[in-house]
Amino acid sequence: MKAVALGTATITVTTQDGGKTATCAVTVTGAISITGPTGMFVGKTATFTANVTGLSNTAVNWSATGGSFSGNTYTAPQTAGTYTITATSVADQAVKQSVQVKVSAASFDANTKTNPSLLGIGKAFGSTNSADLDKYDFDNSGRVDDGDLTLLFAEMGW
Repeated sequence: MKAVALGTATITVTTQDGGKTATCAVTVTGAISITGPTGMFVGKTATFTANVTGLSNTAVNWSATGGSFSGNTYTAPQTAGTYTITATSVADQAVKQSVQVKVSAASFDANTKTNPSLLGIGKAFGSTNSADLDKYDFDNSGRVDDGDLTLLFAEMGW
């Protein structure tokens, strides 16, 4: 997430030929940063935290474009996809921050030699090809790697 400085800033816009300018003042009263996973499996839960700065009331309301929240615990939907998680300040609804979470479906069986997701990761390991990332980049890192294996093993209870 890009850092937001609290306070007032002046923004000046100039036409390409330099003939006209306009200015406005923008005041940032608060900011939110979100911590949580960037990748999950369908139907699983994860905890998200919001760090609110610049406001005395640090409470937030959580929302998502898919799945649901109970407090700050997110339950991913049963459909794979990329969803937006948003924390909105209770004190000032104009202060909010959003992050993307990739929710993946994985195929599991107990046999390491035939597990479809393990076989797929094995073939795609190290790949940054978008087709491989769509299927096996469970941690949303932009590469099929050890992080994806770690998540898959944890999901399988290994």
